[in-house]
Amino acid sequence: MTERVTLDGTDARILAALLQHPRATVMGLAGELRLARSTVQIRLARLEELGVLSMENVHAIPALAGFGVTAFMTIAVHQRDLDALRRALADIPEVIEAYGTTGDGDVMCRVVARSAEDLGRVNALVLNCVGVRRASTSVVIRPVLDHRLVPLLGTIGQS
Repeated sequence: MTERVTLDGTDARILAALLQHPRATVMGLAGELRLARSTVQIRLARLEELGVLSMENVHAIPALAGFGVTAFMTIAVHQRDLDALRRALADIPEVIEAYGTTGDGDVMCRVVARSAEDLGRVNALVLNCVGVRRASTSVVIRPVLDHRLVPLLGTIGQS
């Protein structure tokens, strides 16, 4: 049976530090996180093997951290409450992206959860935010095309 790969608290702390300071050295990370240099080196090697140190694979981190459910929420909001909604969404760790949109709703969020039941909890948190009039949630079943930038970057500078 294949072992399920997951991230633990130390991995999460290292990744969070790298997201804040992408050019951090092993020694710098070790000092900042109060970890042994060898621990940081071993963890970085493992994270590199998992592919999560690549910007192309950053979207894999939630699932590896135990947040296996991804959903998109379309939120209709009173426009006067948009700034308050932004602040409230920022207080919900499972809301990992949010964009102002046109169409059926005003804000589109990408949220993650540990399970379908946990998604209900996250939905309730969002629905209780200031100004939310209604929301609809679409659960991701499988990726069709993963987040990617290399092909786009390859078009820059071409005639």
